[in-house]
Amino acid sequence: MKPNKIFFVFLILFFVLNVNVSFAQNICFSSDDSKRLVVELEKGRLLEQNIILLEKVNNELMKQTELLKEQVKLTDEKFKSAEALVIKNEELYNQKIKVLDDELTEAKKPRWKSLFISGGVGACIALLLVVLL
Repeated sequence: MKPNKIFFVFLILFFVLNVNVSFAQNICFSSDDSKRLVVELEKGRLLEQNIILLEKVNNELMKQTELLKEQVKLTDEKFKSAEALVIKNEELYNQKIKVLDDELTEAKKPRWKSLFISGGVGACIALLLVVLL
């Protein structure tokens, strides 16, 4: 090789080695720092797994909440329909009581007119029998 080429190769090697050395100096940590970094990275990994699990639990709870909302809605509708049935039953009961009261009032009225008519009819029949015999 020519001296120029050798010089450039050495220059490039020097530059690369110098960059690697300076880069390595910027990256070097003490053993305590490296231990702390490993622990923090492990904590971060565990926290990430916990976040994934919590997201799954949250999604499941949201589904359950929606199902419970639907159940409450259906129960409310059933309650309203049962309440309407109770109101209708109360109305029918009140009407039945009114009819029974009216019948009882009618039954308590004196029946003089019907007694006189039936007595008159009976007397007429008796008179006819006496005359015919």
